[in-house]
Amino acid sequence: MTDITLNKGSYYHFMGQNTKKYIPILILVLIAFALQIHQLGSQNFSGDEILSIRFGANFINYNDNHPPLYYGVVAVWQQLGDSEFFLRFTSVIVSILAISLFYQVGNKLIGYQNSLVATLLMSVSPIIVWHAQDLRMYSQLLMFSGLTIYLYCQVLSRKSTVAWWKYAIGALLALFTHIYAILLIIALGIHFLLFYNNRLRGWLTAHIFIALAYIPALLFMLSHLATQVGYFRQASPLYILYTYFAFVVGYDLGPTNSELRLLNFSVLQPYLPLLILLGTLVSLLGIVGLRTLWKADKNRTSLIVLIAVFPVMAGIIISAFFPRVTFNVRYVIVALPAFLWIIASGIRAIYPLGKILLLVLLVVSGAALQNHYLALDYAKEDVRSAAQYIQSTTQPETPIVVITVSQIFHWYFEGQNTIVSYNGSLTLDDLIETIDHDRVWLVQSRVWQADPDGQVETYFNTYFTPITTQNFQGVKITEYCRLNCDESSNE
Repeated sequence: MTDITLNKGSYYHFMGQNTKKYIPILILVLIAFALQIHQLGSQNFSGDEILSIRFGANFINYNDNHPPLYYGVVAVWQQLGDSEFFLRFTSVIVSILAISLFYQVGNKLIGYQNSLVATLLMSVSPIIVWHAQDLRMYSQLLMFSGLTIYLYCQVLSRKSTVAWWKYAIGALLALFTHIYAILLIIALGIHFLLFYNNRLRGWLTAHIFIALAYIPALLFMLSHLATQVGYFRQASPLYILYTYFAFVVGYDLGPTNSELRLLNFSVLQPYLPLLILLGTLVSLLGIVGLRTLWKADKNRTSLIVLIAVFPVMAGIIISAFFPRVTFNVRYVIVALPAFLWIIASGIRAIYPLGKILLLVLLVVSGAALQNHYLALDYAKEDVRSAAQYIQSTTQPETPIVVITVSQIFHWYFEGQNTIVSYNGSLTLDDLIETIDHDRVWLVQSRVWQADPDGQVETYFNTYFTPITTQNFQGVKITEYCRLNCDESSNE
């Protein structure tokens, strides 16, 4: 059995004969940076991003079911600016660091050439670009996960108490970013118990320290667990396939966000040709990559497989047994780099055919990125434009009813109008009773979350007369008046 060795020299010097090796990685990092800052501030904040801003602004008293570290970063960063570009730039920074870290780890686990191919795939990865342009903790989770794996490999090679303490700190940084980092810690633990169970003392000490440091935060988060974490979707084996599909193409090729809420065969059917093509390609590369890695080193391959598979499987199982916690691909993004290590090893193992397959993957990534930047079907709901339109046309006393996206609407709407949030908790009668004016605006977005049967719009059409309707990406706004009012009453 070959130990996983991290050579100190290969990590810390950029001079002499190794300098040329770092030129390609520098180019790839620059490509990743360019892709991530392109149109970084073009779309408005999502509801989750607004939560990040608000929890950051009220960091001392935040009450979310996510750990506090990311919100602490946002709290500091937003003191310097609050534009979409500026606030999201934190995700770009940590995403670039994550790519660099995983290159370094991959360099030792799968070799320089294979790691370079994996880093190329990471640099143009649509899912990594998506999260780098999102004001949430998932790029930071990826970075600290890379740091944890790197420090774990150091533990295996250096066999020192200091290395264990460094690993424990790295693990806590990941855990205090997202609770699902625990799945990575468990995967690393399984690997250690399989291959290094004669060195249990350091492992136990480190994990007792991690548990003592994290349990109070864990209890706090569980006490603030929402009735439903994420939009409810029935757990399904299809999520295994979709997760690795998303690892290849991100969220901007294949099913749209509105379709994903009903992930089943009928939703996937229009995309079957793409799914079959990518499924065949990735399966081929995965099998060849695993076979090549396994023949070279069973120890390292086991580590890679555990990181690539365990978080995904465990995340889906958790969702199946605890339906309140909906599975989401972003929760298990820690598995992405190891998955790409396997694919990259498969590409390198079947050169020159691998070069053609790599080109296919790059073309697919390019198509997904084009959709990310340009295709409205995959864009975030344009609540910003809807808010600005209403603000420019409405009277200050006209109430506004907003379905699902009220937090985003509040952020962009600068008027003094009464805004009524409808998230499905109010009865329709109670909703109508809040409207004491002859005119009212109805803002509808993500209605499948709060009003899947369209009852609110039907109710409004029954008791009011629609006057003006405008459609923006993912948002429909309608101005209504009571049955006895005329259009001139607004002038």
